[in-house]
Amino acid sequence: MHNSVRERAAPLSVESLLEIPLVGHALQLGQNLSHMEGTLASHFGDVSLDPLAAFERATLPRCFNLIRSEGVELGYLAFGQPVRAECWNTESFGVLMPLSGRVQMKQYPQTGQGLNGPYFLLPGSDLRLQFTEDCSVLVFRFSVPGANARAALERVFREGVARGDGLLEHAEHLMCALVRHTHHALSVEEKKKRLEEAKEHFLRSCGIKANGMITPSWLERDASDVRVLKAAQYLRATSQGRFDLPGLCEETCMSRRGLYYAFRRNLNCTPYGYFKACQLLRVRLALMLDSKRSRSISWHAAAYGFRHMSRFSAQYRQLFGERPRETGARHTKGRGRVINAR
Repeated sequence: MHNSVRERAAPLSVESLLEIPLVGHALQLGQNLSHMEGTLASHFGDVSLDPLAAFERATLPRCFNLIRSEGVELGYLAFGQPVRAECWNTESFGVLMPLSGRVQMKQYPQTGQGLNGPYFLLPGSDLRLQFTEDCSVLVFRFSVPGANARAALERVFREGVARGDGLLEHAEHLMCALVRHTHHALSVEEKKKRLEEAKEHFLRSCGIKANGMITPSWLERDASDVRVLKAAQYLRATSQGRFDLPGLCEETCMSRRGLYYAFRRNLNCTPYGYFKACQLLRVRLALMLDSKRSRSISWHAAAYGFRHMSRFSAQYRQLFGERPRETGARHTKGRGRVINAR
């Protein structure tokens, strides 16, 4: 990367990061473009990043979040400034969709695609992308075994919007559903299971696998109940260690029972389960941002209401797939906060 522009990242705070999808699986937080380039290269092949304009402060927190299971992965990426990226997509098919801002993509060989996504990614393709400063994207990548199946999906991706069968709309719906249904309160194993189910469902919608698979129940849930969304936002903004159920009911104008069933129906968790997951995520983010390890793990845990360390560690591992000390051990001191992939 050729970069003569002085970079100054947006200040990172635990509370602002809670609004970012998949942030509990961040591989990079608050680093410069050189660090981002190296981490992206380790996942997406050869990557080159260049800033498109001088800037004083990043508009979005720069981060790269990734969760992967067998043969499938879901990532979130934001640079916080206008960036040109070139990369070589190796062996995976995929879908790239902006969640905010705009991204322009040219791919060789070409595929049929929307004006601002979703974009279909072919294995062995050369990608050139330009991101606006307010752009954040979701990338869903997966492998397809079998030469015949790979050839068939490549034909589908090449036709894209010209197929006239709603492929773009289906891809967009799936990506939006993945954002809603890989929320903070799900365990890492449940998220991986949903990625695998999403892959199978998408391949069947493209005609690659035999029909007859029942749509996963979580894909059929809308997860857009305004009251639940408001309650979840309230819980993300509540950093004290005490679960305030009366305040939550007052905020949403719902009874305790109604709130409980609404959360179960939309997010497959309870209000308290969502609150507890947000508190665990706050601890995780605090550990990530404490690159100099100025505070102990128990200090960070106690700051968010966790007093019993053995119980806290078990809950943490269930949610994120690792122990708190493993999170802290993957930090380096300095400007960039580099978090290597598992």
